[in-house]
Amino acid sequence: MLTARQNKIYDKRLAKIQVSYDEWIKLQESKCKVHYTKASENAELVYIFSSYGHGFPAEDLKTICGNYFFNNPDILLAYGDEDVQSVRLPDTRVQRHSPWFKPAWSPDLFDCSFYFGSLTVMRRGLFDRAEKICGGDFLKKTGFTINGRGDELYIDVLDGQGELKLSFLKFMRICVELAGGYTAGAKTIGHINYILFHCSDKARSEIFIPNERVNRSLYEVRSNDFKPAVSIIIPSKDNVEVLSKCIDGIRGSIIRPVQFEIIIVDNGSAEENKRRLESMSEQLRREKISVRYIYERAEFNFSHMCNLGASEAYGDYLLFLNDDVELCAEDCICRMAEMADRNYTGAVGIKLYYPDSDIIQHAGITNLPMGPVHKLQFLKDNKCYYYGSNRGKRNVIAVTAACLMVEKKKFNLVGGFSEELRVAFNDVDLCFSLFEKGYYNVCLNDCHAYHHESLSRGDDETEEKLNRLLTERDKLYAGHPGLEGIDPFYPLGLSRDWLDTGMRAMYETSGTFIQECEVSRRLKRLDGYRHDACLLLRVEWSRKGVIQGYGVVLGDNNACYERELLLADMSDEKKIYAVKLKEQYRPELMENMPDQINVGLCGFKVKLKGSVLEGSCFRIGMAVRSRVNGTGIYYFSNRQFEAD
Repeated sequence: MLTARQNKIYDKRLAKIQVSYDEWIKLQESKCKVHYTKASENAELVYIFSSYGHGFPAEDLKTICGNYFFNNPDILLAYGDEDVQSVRLPDTRVQRHSPWFKPAWSPDLFDCSFYFGSLTVMRRGLFDRAEKICGGDFLKKTGFTINGRGDELYIDVLDGQGELKLSFLKFMRICVELAGGYTAGAKTIGHINYILFHCSDKARSEIFIPNERVNRSLYEVRSNDFKPAVSIIIPSKDNVEVLSKCIDGIRGSIIRPVQFEIIIVDNGSAEENKRRLESMSEQLRREKISVRYIYERAEFNFSHMCNLGASEAYGDYLLFLNDDVELCAEDCICRMAEMADRNYTGAVGIKLYYPDSDIIQHAGITNLPMGPVHKLQFLKDNKCYYYGSNRGKRNVIAVTAACLMVEKKKFNLVGGFSEELRVAFNDVDLCFSLFEKGYYNVCLNDCHAYHHESLSRGDDETEEKLNRLLTERDKLYAGHPGLEGIDPFYPLGLSRDWLDTGMRAMYETSGTFIQECEVSRRLKRLDGYRHDACLLLRVEWSRKGVIQGYGVVLGDNNACYERELLLADMSDEKKIYAVKLKEQYRPELMENMPDQINVGLCGFKVKLKGSVLEGSCFRIGMAVRSRVNGTGIYYFSNRQFEAD
């Protein structure tokens, strides 16, 4: 009976904290109501509706767009977000749902999907130039109609025939090219952070999601005449069998002619393994494969090893490849080189799977307030996530150096890998530097490899490795202060609060709040609690006075437990302070831990203050006690907290 009562309380709290998109978006729009100004009249704009008849624009569309173009005089073309508005039965209320939040201008995403969606807005001058290139009878050929004022154009792409769609997409491509969208550092195509269009149903055209077939029918594909010279740089130590498999993957992935060399950089293999690697290199040379083996005994520094290999490379393109990565996609190296060759492209990565599975390890790096993360990690690649986030080509803020290609002259331009970042975030730093120079980093999600992760370095859960990770994270942002927590390719309408690998709309986590706590209550001892690893404690963030994460009691009903955050003074382990935690909503825990009971409110996010924190460093732990049978459990993580 006591357990049933706790279940009812949990269900009520969960229902109260969950917010529908309809409620959330109406509140957001009421907060940022756009007011009409005379300035908005000055922008001569053309509105192109590519799903006319399947929806309608926002009520204050022209005011929003007019103000946006007036305040951003360099912008020639823009697009916005959209959602679905429909009648819900049985009460027949009109409700909004299924939002499509979009990233900043992404040339590679545009190349494989018309992600502008249902509405594009451009300056009249740009439209007139594009129409002139297409010929005077373009509107008649494609089926455009113009309203009486001549500023709104409609085309029903959703129902249009193949040729009609193709004509429309080619026209939009010309508009993008004229706007300078394919030059490094384009500042002329903008994303309006507002719902500009409401679809009347949930159906989306195939051109609105990444589609390689549509892409290849629209845009030029390199011929077999493109024969790139690629230097493949592989840092390795004492991993002969793994490296052999990596090289087999390289050979199997080359279909079109590619001039390539393999540069193995070894920072101190044992003598026996060194002899085996020298023998392997000699065998590859007999097979007419160019191989260089650089042996330099030194402390591990991934950046230095990569830079050393790059300094010896003759290729125009550098492919940095972990020795535990096995390329699987045919023609992968040549396709990466095609991307890297373009004047606006920075680093090129591909999708990585965990071994012998379709579980995603990497599909691009996302830069959140808590730091760089791998969105979609641990998810199966058997379905399409958030409007094709795991499909086609996507621009991302960074890609992993486990498999990263970059044109050599661009690599040299930004100074290569930062050797201050010996282990972590050196790839993110490189990609940040390329982005700051105006280049677009891209992940090819239609190419994949297996990443036998952790074979080279093990995991990062020890206290020493966690501290090193946090230190290198600080160094990363010290070098790029303008990018801390900023990612233009991760839509603003998606959640940034938790270390959630899914791509989740912000309204789904709108119940998140920061619990402000005064730390003063000191525990004399933890009598009545047992130390048990069944309390799964994950601390995701411990900086700037804030600690956030979650604590789940494995194998039991989490609705029955109350939780306290523990802070153990590392200079005097007898000093332990406790803070009672308020429940925080974590929807991804319910998805990722379906075998555990009532985990949706197991999160915590606290801002700590108090004189007892000054001058001390604390180990972070958690204590839980069952409201049903009084069982008490505690556990301490390897994470530390120090007042700023």
